[in-house]
Amino acid sequence: MNYASRKARRYAEALFSLAVDAECVDATVAEVARVADLFAALPDLSAVLAHRRIPVDRKLALLASATAGEDGAAGLSELTSHFLRLLVENRRVELLPEIRHALQDKLDQRQGVVRATVTTAVPLLKAEREMIEAKLGSLTGAQRVELEAKVSKPILGGVILHFGGQVVDASVRTYLQTMRETLRRVRVSEFDHEGFLPLDTDKIRAAAR
Repeated sequence: MNYASRKARRYAEALFSLAVDAECVDATVAEVARVADLFAALPDLSAVLAHRRIPVDRKLALLASATAGEDGAAGLSELTSHFLRLLVENRRVELLPEIRHALQDKLDQRQGVVRATVTTAVPLLKAEREMIEAKLGSLTGAQRVELEAKVSKPILGGVILHFGGQVVDASVRTYLQTMRETLRRVRVSEFDHEGFLPLDTDKIRAAAR
């Protein structure tokens, strides 16, 4: 699941609110995602924009050039351009990837979408995937569930489910780890008390001396 810090979420909430007022939510979220992808593809660009010694005007000119359309026209809406200017001026450009994910979360909530990741030891069958989607829809009340399936053999079996900032770990690996920790904490005498082991405690005490 994608992480967004509290600071990034504050920026995202402010931009989202302005986008709602301007009736351009989908376009704004898409533009921010496009710029975040651009930064990921050009790490030197984000490094320059975050550099303390480079004047803000030069940074903004570089950003405008990098995001311009093919014909040289402005490639971003006025709202998104002003928001990016704010990030540059406040030296918060590095938050853009987190802001991008926080904006997507806000849009998903608005549209009744739940995004989830399910990890299993073997690929899910179609029926299993549909069952998980139905369960999540019922649990969250979502109108649509976007499920990403991953395979990780080390979990041995069961499932690990991430959704809405929550984790449901029902993997065999975690179950076995939990059992190991439980067994380490249980005294041998407790097994004898429950009748699990026919122990000769006097003989054990003598051997321990």
